[in-house]
Amino acid sequence: MDIENTFFSYLSERLRNETHLSDITWALCSTSELFKQLFLEYCFDEKIENIVTFEREYFRGNCRLDFFIEDSFKQEYLIEVKIYDLNDHIKQYNKTFPKAKKSFISNYTIKATNGWKIKTWKEFYLKIEKELCNFSNNEKKIICNYLTYLKSVLNFVEVKPMDLSNISSLVDFYETLKQLEDECKVVKLNEYKSSRNAIDSESYGIYFWYEIRKNVNFIFWIGLYLPENKMYIYVEYKKERCPEREAKILKELKTGKYHDKAFNEGPDTPIWIPLKNKYYKQLCEKIDIKTQKNIIKSFLEEILLKLK
Repeated sequence: MDIENTFFSYLSERLRNETHLSDITWALCSTSELFKQLFLEYCFDEKIENIVTFEREYFRGNCRLDFFIEDSFKQEYLIEVKIYDLNDHIKQYNKTFPKAKKSFISNYTIKATNGWKIKTWKEFYLKIEKELCNFSNNEKKIICNYLTYLKSVLNFVEVKPMDLSNISSLVDFYETLKQLEDECKVVKLNEYKSSRNAIDSESYGIYFWYEIRKNVNFIFWIGLYLPENKMYIYVEYKKERCPEREAKILKELKTGKYHDKAFNEGPDTPIWIPLKNKYYKQLCEKIDIKTQKNIIKSFLEEILLKLK
């Protein structure tokens, strides 16, 4: 690792909050016109030309914007930056800036909000990574260092294609499961933080919960059952984890596109739903990670959607 990259790695250990990320992103936007255009295009899904104002920390009334942009036609744009803070100011900004175009960029996903573009830092990272070839040599070096900083601040682990027949791929498998929380759009997942025994000598996975309907949560495990070299969704038959209605649906689950028929050994025993073997085999081959991620996501969503 060269000295500049090392510097940005150390910088990310101290300057990790939203203010720091916004400051460093603003400084790079002010340094590189191409980077600024890519940042704004990503945030607003359009090319913004004739920019006359590009401000960091803009005040109006009781609002303090992270980024404020205005073009020569008086069209206003604002960007709200978040990492982990869930306290957004969307209603306040809508009231103060009713005609502005608005973008929300964070390290998590929120429900689509009328008039706002909802974006993630992770997807921005991947966009800039793909655009590196378009920067000049001088720009490219600092952009790479910025990506080093961004990757560390986001705790973004870039997973490689998996071969689940190889134990070294378990780390990539686990990170892929964790990323389901952000990447599943059809159902909103949350990692079940207080869960125990998500990993033991026979199983390797993670617990999630999601709200099926108001005040009705469903908790399940997804992962590998190592003695059988298979991937399962596993549901404990307990009312606080799997309500009666959902348990009945799962017990009667027939073979789907991605999953085999569900099974359990008795009325109050856990329910197991296996990934079809032909898809599991693709997780044991080093095909592209996008295809592998889609298999896991589709397997999960196909089952959970039946509980809606």
